[in-house]
Amino acid sequence: MRNISTNGHARTRSKADPVSVLSSDIAAIRRDISNLVGAGTATVSAKARETAEHLGEEAKRLAGQAKEQYDVAHEHLAETAAKRPVATIVVSMAAGMVVGKMLSWALRRSE
Repeated sequence: MRNISTNGHARTRSKADPVSVLSSDIAAIRRDISNLVGAGTATVSAKARETAEHLGEEAKRLAGQAKEQYDVAHEHLAETAAKRPVATIVVSMAAGMVVGKMLSWALRRSE
């Protein structure tokens, strides 16, 4: 009599029913696949969580840098406007005229 090993259990050929051995093997394969999928899902979920945390930290850092740059530019613009008030008014009027002409041109084109 020869021993058959299935799922870690040794059975003798004379006592082993092929259908039950096959059913047992299929059940073991299902369990193994389920365990692998569960472990893979947990790993992917943990990696996604870690990546999201990293992206959040990076976004906060970049937002802080953008705010600093905005503050510096705003301060520089305020200083320039305070030093040259007449030039600031003239530039503002010219910019307003250019934007007005562009809007007028765009509205005429859309008709």
